[in-house]
Amino acid sequence: MRFIRAFKVAVKNALKFHPRYALLARKSAGLPSITDPIYSKDIFIITSCVYTELNSSFINHNIKHTPAKRFSETITGLKSIKEYYPEAVVIFLESSKLSPTDRSLIDPLIDRFYDYSGSKEIKIARQHYNKGVPQYTAFVKFFEENHNAYEADTFHFLGARYILTGAIANQYKGQGSYFLFFPNHDNVSTRYFFVKGYNLKSIISAFRSTLYFAIMGNSVEDIIHGFIPSFQKVQKLEVKGIINGQEAINE
Repeated sequence: MRFIRAFKVAVKNALKFHPRYALLARKSAGLPSITDPIYSKDIFIITSCVYTELNSSFINHNIKHTPAKRFSETITGLKSIKEYYPEAVVIFLESSKLSPTDRSLIDPLIDRFYDYSGSKEIKIARQHYNKGVPQYTAFVKFFEENHNAYEADTFHFLGARYILTGAIANQYKGQGSYFLFFPNHDNVSTRYFFVKGYNLKSIISAFRSTLYFAIMGNSVEDIIHGFIPSFQKVQKLEVKGIINGQEAINE
């Protein structure tokens, strides 16, 4: 049923498809084999786009969420990771161009910074009407290029503007992909989720499939749990934040 709805959305939005989006189907070349990848019990992969309005061709999906608010929330969110997972490796994927001052505030809170502001794929994705497209383009690009560089017991995926309020992942031991599920909508929260017992290479196809459906107009929240391996439901994520610059959530 979920995929029937997804295909209906794709058909409805077919006329919105621009040929440039076909370039997002191109796969990135990965790194050479790495004999000593970085390992951590917990690795956080953070997606961010602080400056959404600097290029007129880019779509600002949340006009009430100013760059100043985004950046402030990002710093608070990164600090929350250090509070609840002090030994975690934090990887930061930024799709806009940050100033040296911005970097000086972010760098002490992270372990690896990936500047995707100049990426052709990201520039194309940021022109899409669906906000999930640039985020999942960044995920897929990172996975394909770096999947053999990082190993973890748990990979955490967190939007930069959200703040952890606890260490929920520590309560779950089994292999699986853990999401907060909303039965009334048959969808999940992707503000924060985590995957246990899988390497990055094994989840590339799930994220790429989600990206394809997002390009055709589907919300990633509606579709990712149909692709991700061993989907598991959690009762609470222990994450909070502001949606669209105005609505507070605590999940």
